[in-house]
This record gives sequence, C-alpha cells and structure tokens, in this order.
Amino acid sequence: SRPSHGGKAARILTRNAARQSAKVFAVSDQLAGEVVRAGWFKNCGVIVNGVDTRDFSPHVPVMDIRRSLAIPATHCIFVHIARFAPIKRHEDLLRAMLDLQRHQVPLTMICVGQGPLQASIRQGARGLQHVHFITHVGDVASLLRASDGVVLCSEHEATPMCLLEAMACGRPVVASSVGGIPALLGNGTDKPAG
Repeated sequence: SRPSHGGKAARILTRNAARQSAKVFAVSDQLAGEVVRAGWFKNCGVIVNGVDTRDFSPHVPVMDIRRSLAIPATHCIFVHIARFAPIKRHEDLLRAMLDLQRHQVPLTMICVGQGPLQASIRQGARGLQHVHFITHVGDVASLLRASDGVVLCSEHEATPMCLLEAMACGRPVVASSVGGIPALLGNGTDKPAG
C-alpha cells in the first residue's frame, strides 16, 4: 500500500524491511511508479488484486437490506465500503447526499466500515435522511448484490477491493478518478480520464 508518511526515518525503516524481502510489490502500476518516484524503493513490481468470482458474482443470495433498513421501494441503494479515515472523504459523500436530498433524488446510501472518524461522520449525517451506517457485514457479496451500485470517493486508492468486488457482482461503480482507479475501471491508463 501507499506509505503513510515520508520522513527520513520512515524511509530507512521501510527500505530495511524491503531488503529482507526478495522483491517489493504494489497492487497497481500507478502505486508502483509513485513509490519509486518518491524514493521509497529503487524497483517495485506489481501484483494486482483480484476476487474469487465463485463468491463474488451477480447470483444469489441477496441480502434483504431494503426490508431490514426500511428503505423505500422507489429508492436506489448505493453502498460505500471503506474505513472511516480522512483519505476516504466521507464528508464529501455526506455533502453529496445533502445535495441529492435537497433535489429529492430517491437514493439511500449505506456506509459500511469502522475507523477513527466513524463517530464524527455519524454525527455529521444526523440531519440527513436515507443514510445508514453498518459497522460490519458478514456477507459483503450479498450486500453488494442487494445494492444498485457502489460509490468510492477517496482522495487516493491503488486497486480498491470494494470496486473489484462490486464489479464481480455486476454492480456499477461511481468512483473518484485517482490512483489506480481509472485503469481498474477500464480506460486503459493509470492517468485520470480527461
């Protein structure tokens, strides 16, 4: 994954750890290039993430999330699966939901995850209708199949598993054009789409 800080001591520790390994790998071409350009490593290979399509497929079972959360039958259901951390930009997601609510767009957002910002994000969503929070889901594939799509508005990602899982379940994704996401979504390049 992307190194979280770039101090000299962190670089030394990371390089020493890498020397213990035969090779260093990232999960996208974009991330591999970034860590080499930033001076973390001289070389970085790529092993892309993947999902088991026997588990993540468009086929049953489907979680009855609409009934369990009392989601109106007319609403589209979008899911956001991410840890509650600044890089995931939950605040932007809540602002978008507020705008959609003002325009009476029939949409329900389900935020799944845990993390240090969870309490403050929940607090920020108190005035919003149709935003639900789930800390843990035992069967992510079933939740994805019960949704109409997945949204991920991170400020940086390499190859996010939730997007791979959503696509394997046949669900559309709405994602920020950052990191390895453009290549993952099929525009043929790691550079953001123009």
